[in-house]
Amino acid sequence: MVQGIFIMKKNFFSSHRGLLFRPATLEKWKEGDKEKWRIVFYQTSTEGVLTRHRPTFDLNRSRIIKSNYRQTMADELIRQINLVLPFGYPHKVDLQGNQVSKNQNKMPDLGFTPIVEALEFVKDLLMSTLGEESKRTYSSILRLFIQFLEVSGMNDCRVADLSRKHAVAYMDNCLVKRKIGAQTYNNTLTILNRFFNLLVEREYISENPFAGIKSRKVSPKRRKRFTPKDRDTVANYIEENHPWFFYAILLQYYCLIRPIELTRLRFSHFDLGKQVIEMPGEITKNGKARSPTIPDSILPYFLKKEFTEWPINYMVFGKGIKPGTAKDYHAKTYRLRRKQMYERHKKVLIKLTKEGLIEDMTGYQWYTWSDTGADDRKREGLPVQDISDQKGHSSVTITEMYFHKDLNAIPSLKRVPNVFKGQ
Repeated sequence: MVQGIFIMKKNFFSSHRGLLFRPATLEKWKEGDKEKWRIVFYQTSTEGVLTRHRPTFDLNRSRIIKSNYRQTMADELIRQINLVLPFGYPHKVDLQGNQVSKNQNKMPDLGFTPIVEALEFVKDLLMSTLGEESKRTYSSILRLFIQFLEVSGMNDCRVADLSRKHAVAYMDNCLVKRKIGAQTYNNTLTILNRFFNLLVEREYISENPFAGIKSRKVSPKRRKRFTPKDRDTVANYIEENHPWFFYAILLQYYCLIRPIELTRLRFSHFDLGKQVIEMPGEITKNGKARSPTIPDSILPYFLKKEFTEWPINYMVFGKGIKPGTAKDYHAKTYRLRRKQMYERHKKVLIKLTKEGLIEDMTGYQWYTWSDTGADDRKREGLPVQDISDQKGHSSVTITEMYFHKDLNAIPSLKRVPNVFKGQ
C-alpha cells in the first residue's frame, strides 16, 4: 500500500477508494489513409465491472487535425482524465470533478473547441434571429475579430484560452489601428458580447471575456435637417440635372425609405394601383416587411412612362444609379450603390455651396432626406403612429428620437408670471 493506492501488475491497474482503473493514454490507429486518435482508459462502473473506454472527443475533427493544437489537446485531455479517474470518472464525476448521475454519459470538454469553430457555431445560432442588414453587420464584426486572432497567432487556440486581456487587446486594436469611432466601437463591443454570452450559455466557456469592458461616449450626430429653403434648392437642382436620382430623393423624403433599402428596390415592389411599395423583410433594414405609402402629390412621377417601362425584375437603382439587372446583386454591391448615392449627393451640396445657393452644408448628409421628411410630416400634423409605420419603426418612441428638437423658446412658457413678492 502506498498512500491508499494499490499497485497491481507493474502499474497496469491501480486501486483507489475501492475502484480499479487504468490511467488514460493516447492511442493512434489507421482508418484507410487517415490516422485516427482516441483516449483509452479503464474504469470500474457503478455496477462493479471494469470496462474499457475509448472516447475520441474532438480529436479527429478536420479543423483540429489541420491545426497545431491536436497533440496539446490530447495531452490536456489525458491530464484531466487521470486527475478524476480515482474519483470514478466518467461514472461518478465529470472532467471537472463535479458529481454526475449514474447514467450520465461522459461529455467532451467544450472548452477544447478551437475558438474559430466555437464562434462560427454561435454565429449560426444568431443568424436565424437577425434581419439581413444585421446579418451583414454581425458577420463583418466577427470576420474582423477572427482576422485579429489570425494575425495574433491565436486562431487555432481553444476557446477556453481566450481571456479578458485578449478581449481588451482587440478593443484597443480597434481604436488604435483601425481608428474606429465611438459608435462603431460600441456596436462592436455589443455584438461580441452577444457571441460570447452565447458561448457561456452553451458551456464552452465559464466567463465572457468582453463582459465589463466599458463602452465609449458617443458625440451627438452631426446630421441636421434641411431648412425649407435648402431642401427646395437641392431637390430642384437634382430633379433638373439628375432626374433618375431625383426618384431616390422622393422615396427618402416622402416614403421614408432608408438609403440602404433604396439599393435593394425592384420595380416589382411598386404597386401603383394601391399606391404602396411592398417591401419584403429581405430588403428592409430591420428584416420586417412593410408597405410605405406613395402620397398623391408624388404619384404622377411614378406613373410616367420613364418609370413604368422597365422590366419588373430590374433594380430601380442599379449601376450608375440607374435601372439595371439584378444578376450580380449582393451585399457588397448594395453598399457600393449606397456609397455612390452618398458621393453624388455630396458633390451636389458642394457645388451649390460654392455657388452661394446653400449657406452652410455642415451636417447635411444623404440620410438627411429621410430625417427631414419625418420631421416635416410631424409639422404638417400627421399622427406620429403613421410616420412610425411609414418609417418601419417598432414603436413611436423610436420615431420620436428622430424628430428635430426645436431650440426656440416655448411661447406659452414665455408668458409665465412672476408670483414672488406679488409681482
